[in-house]
Amino acid sequence: MKILVVGGMFPPMRTGTAFYTQNIALALKSLGHQVTVISLEAGETIDDLGLDVRRLPAIRLPMKNFFKHFRICSLYPGNWFRVRRIADEIDADAVLLVNHYLDIAFPAIFAARRRRIPLLCSVGTQLQSLNPKRDRILNFFDRLICGRFIFAFCSRVIAWDTQIRRYLLDVQGETLADKTVVVNFGVSGDPGRMLSVSHDYYAKGVIIGVGAVSEQRSFVPLIRAFALLHAEMPD
Repeated sequence: MKILVVGGMFPPMRTGTAFYTQNIALALKSLGHQVTVISLEAGETIDDLGLDVRRLPAIRLPMKNFFKHFRICSLYPGNWFRVRRIADEIDADAVLLVNHYLDIAFPAIFAARRRRIPLLCSVGTQLQSLNPKRDRILNFFDRLICGRFIFAFCSRVIAWDTQIRRYLLDVQGETLADKTVVVNFGVSGDPGRMLSVSHDYYAKGVIIGVGAVSEQRSFVPLIRAFALLHAEMPD
């Protein structure tokens, strides 16, 4: 297949979504598909690992408490037609959109609709907050923008895990149930080899956390949960 992968985040931007976009493109290419990536200008060059990466101009709008790497690209009318032209150039069979809350989704929808090809949206981020007021604001815009103007045009919505699927159904309702599938995304490699690695720490029950330290992915609730479980399951 000829697949157009569209994502607002891509290396050298250092985010989980950026590396996911790169990893999924490389994985699809390794399976024999022809893959072209469209992302946003990053301000610095990086080795794209042999991928065909096209970058669109964008305006960066820092929104510290909502989105760390938010960029606006759809305000450039030319970007809509650039995505369409690239889709035509590679004779794309499908468009894979990575994440649902970035405005690059709209040029991707435009290209898929004009070519009459499937649009798939891969979702790995929950638009949620521990702050109740902020969470209500995010959910409102999630339902209004993503529900009506993005998911409505998707042939399939891909959730990275069951928690993401639950979040999608809780916010968007059962309208997404029929076209949402779970395709797990996690650490690559041999799980058995990872589990066989022993440590030389003196303490027992060491918790090792690897991931972003942010409000939505805080390790504090996890540590508190382990503290509660320890009374019943000390091992």
